[in-house]
Amino acid sequence: MALFYLWFLEAVGLERVHLVGHDIGGWLAADMATACPQVVDHLVLVDAMGLKPQHSEILDIFLINLAEVRRQSFFDPQQVPEWQQLYGHPPTPQETDRAEAALETLVRLCWKPYMHELRLPSLLPRITRPTLIVWGRDDAIVPLECGELYQQHIPGSRLTGLDACGHCPQIEKPQAFADAVRAFLR
Repeated sequence: MALFYLWFLEAVGLERVHLVGHDIGGWLAADMATACPQVVDHLVLVDAMGLKPQHSEILDIFLINLAEVRRQSFFDPQQVPEWQQLYGHPPTPQETDRAEAALETLVRLCWKPYMHELRLPSLLPRITRPTLIVWGRDDAIVPLECGELYQQHIPGSRLTGLDACGHCPQIEKPQAFADAVRAFLR
């Protein structure tokens, strides 16, 4: 997938980009930055999968239902104004079909090894561009330890932890998230 997106950037004539990725997208962004560091101007990884924690575990989302994944994704749904709009209704049949198709793809891409790439830690030092790692300190899906590991392996990277925040800081703490990313990109 990383190669496909790198080819896409080339096809549309984007030679250098700010790359922001969350969750699996963060893992993908890290893969892209290790494969072609010269394409990345600034890299932002947000609660990214891809690294295996040494002292904790990534939540096995294949063992729980979608409603539980949603609950585990947030420290406090009450602080998400859009919660009702996004998640406060039963899924439509189309939403259920899309979720099942996405889960099937996720299983194909991330099952073994579960949500990490064994070679990624040794490749991360190839990332030479400024890197910000943003993490919800109370992430119940991907532990903060993984953010710390990204910081250890990417030279010069900076880790920003958001308090009282789960796996989706861009939704749960949008102002703090935007402020951190804007300051980094300036």
